[in-house]
Amino acid sequence: MNFMERRGSGFKKIKGDYRKEVNYKESLEPQFYSDNKSFWVTLYNLNYDVPIEKKEKVAIGDEKVAIGDEKVTIESINRKCENAGITNIMREHIIEFYQLAREGQIFGRKDIADYLNFSYANAGKVITAMKKAEIITTVEGKGKGKYLFSNTFISFDEIKVDNVNH
Repeated sequence: MNFMERRGSGFKKIKGDYRKEVNYKESLEPQFYSDNKSFWVTLYNLNYDVPIEKKEKVAIGDEKVAIGDEKVTIESINRKCENAGITNIMREHIIEFYQLAREGQIFGRKDIADYLNFSYANAGKVITAMKKAEIITTVEGKGKGKYLFSNTFISFDEIKVDNVNH
């Protein structure tokens, strides 16, 4: 821009707030332009071309994640989210948090906001989506708004049983 940013101009705040949004992509980063007479800021619509209830498959792969003594595939979470009509971007955020969370970890909105670098409002949207997909359960006795990933979303065909005695 050929100008020094003045303290408190808000450029960093604008960029930081954009990065915290659920639908943020690097290609949608705010752009700042100036010349001798004018100053322009281009703020891209983060909700443009984001389907509300689009059901597409996300290519996540067959990555294994440990939950207790059982092995669960990311695909089971993906399938549960897909069946609930969760958008691709939201599914990616859910899976990212699932991979970052420690095994058996009780979490809340603040934890999601910290792990994913989201605002509390967007962390709440992630929790709402996980509830809708029925992949988390509410934890009682640990305070309001505490959750745990549920193992009830695992389908029996995904659990391999060894040494079955008849």
